[in-house]
Parts: sequence; C-alpha cells; structure tokens
Amino acid sequence: MKTTQIFLFALLGCTMALAQTNTFPASGNVGIGTTSPTYKLQVDGSGFKLGGSYTQTNLRIEATDDSGAPAKAIGLQLHGYEGRAKGIYITDKDTSHKWFIGEGYAYNGIGIGYSTTSQMEYGANAKFFVGTSGNIGIGTTSPSNPLHITSSNENHQLRLEGTSGKHAWIQYYPSGTGVVNWKNGVNAYGFNIYDMTNAAYRLTISNSGNIGIGTVDPGTWKLAVKGKIRAEEIKVETGWSDFVFESDYDLPTLEEVEEHIQYKGHLKDIPSAEEVAENGILLGEMDSKLLQKIEELTLYMIDMNKQIQQLQKENAELRNER
Repeated sequence: MKTTQIFLFALLGCTMALAQTNTFPASGNVGIGTTSPTYKLQVDGSGFKLGGSYTQTNLRIEATDDSGAPAKAIGLQLHGYEGRAKGIYITDKDTSHKWFIGEGYAYNGIGIGYSTTSQMEYGANAKFFVGTSGNIGIGTTSPSNPLHITSSNENHQLRLEGTSGKHAWIQYYPSGTGVVNWKNGVNAYGFNIYDMTNAAYRLTISNSGNIGIGTVDPGTWKLAVKGKIRAEEIKVETGWSDFVFESDYDLPTLEEVEEHIQYKGHLKDIPSAEEVAENGILLGEMDSKLLQKIEELTLYMIDMNKQIQQLQKENAELRNER
C-alpha cells in the first residue's frame, strides 16, 4: 500500500511538472513547451512531429482576405504513392491549382512545378527541376546538361533583357582560353561578339541588319570586313556593259583616249590610284567598267582590222597595175 502511494505521488509530480511547460487555456494562446505563448499556437522544443497514413500527410497554413474568406494557403504535403511529390505547396483558395517544391519518388531530384490535382504529381508538369547530378532542368525532369531548357514554344525559349537602357550579356569563359561575350546593345551597334582577352569586337550586327567582321561599325554596308577575305566563289549581281555595242554608243576616238591619258594619267571612267587608295573600289561596278574598256578595245580592233584589210586590198591593186 505504501509503495502504491509513493508511485501515485511521483506520477502526480511528473504531471504537474510537465503542465508547467504547457499552456492550454479555455481561450487565448496555446503553448507547448512554453507557459507564455505569444501566438495562437506556439511550440518550443527540439522537434515537432506530424504523422499520418502512407496515403497523405498534410500541414496547411491558410490566409484569408479582408472579407474573411480563404485566399491563399501554404503547406507541406507528403505522399506514400509512387511518383507523387512530397514537399511545400502553395494553392489557391479552393486547392484546385498548386505551385509546389517537392521531391518525387519517380524523379530523382527536387522539382518546382504546377499541378491541377491534389496529389502534387509533377512529371510533365514540372517547370523547374534540379537533378541529383546538379543539372538544372526547365521544362524537363531529366536534364542532361548543367542547364537544360525544354519548351514547346518555338519562338521564345530563352530571353535576356537589360533594364534602364542597359545591355543584355551572355559570357562564355572556356577553361584556359579567352573570354567571349555576346552583347545586345541599346546603341546603333546592336548585337556584338566581343573578345575580352584581346579587347576587340569580332562580330557586329547593327540594328539595321548590317554585319561587321573585325569592325564595330559596318556603316551602310550589308557586310563590312576589316581584313582579308578568302572564298571559292563570289557572285555579283549588277548591271553590265553591253551598251558599248549599241549603235548609238559614242565610242571615243583613239586620239581622245590618248589625250585623256596624257592629261589625267588614267583611262576615262576608271578611278585613279589616289582615288582607289582613299575610297576603294566597288567590285561589281569595277568589273563592269573594265568590261566596258575591253569591249571598246574590241571595237577599235575590229575597226583597225577593217582598215588593215582595206590597205592590203589597195596595196594588192597597186602591185597589179605595175
């Protein structure tokens, strides 16, 4: 009997001691592990456990709008079903749509996704995924590269935008080699590939679509290259010089050609060496002018051949008269 009394007394003491750290008033704040809770429910201690069946375990915190109606919710949701996510979710007031951060049984890694079901299944609905290898997937749950983007939108898959008039940059830094930047500028230069190691613009596409290679300013040229060009074939589409053979063409006499050469130092309609050094030449236009001179020479030769034939005929007649 005495032993029983001692046991009951000890049990009562333990109960009273535990009660000193918990607060369960009829109204007001509730405290577990504290006698002075400052929130509706305050838990102080080394841990908190919420259990449930293998099908689903939830912890939900809900907020109301100014009218007192449910507005948004955030919570934890765990599932024992294969392929369903477990993690943090944010829902609308009727829980029909969810954004979530969770780990799926069928997908190794952590995903951020969108679901219209209450099971938080992400699979094809995953919008952002981090695999166990550290690869990041956007629109895919199986990223094969450090950043893997999958989208059914063929127009826009990646967009970089500079604000407040700033440039948008993409920087490539291969190990042990030079740095190359892709930059879309807000000035007339437009898109650039810039070699930071050598401090030089390698390629420029202006806002008007003109391309510069080795120069930052292609000007009004569709393609401007500072340096040498090597090609197997170049096709130039421009006007040609067959007008020389038309009947009304004013072919200068050889005396006029000689006078122009003596006075100018070059053929008529052909730029001088000084002009070429200062302004360069237009290949299509120059080929046409050179052809014009060749065709003029052809006409001179035809005329000269006629004169020679006439002289030969007259010479033969003189010989026959002797």
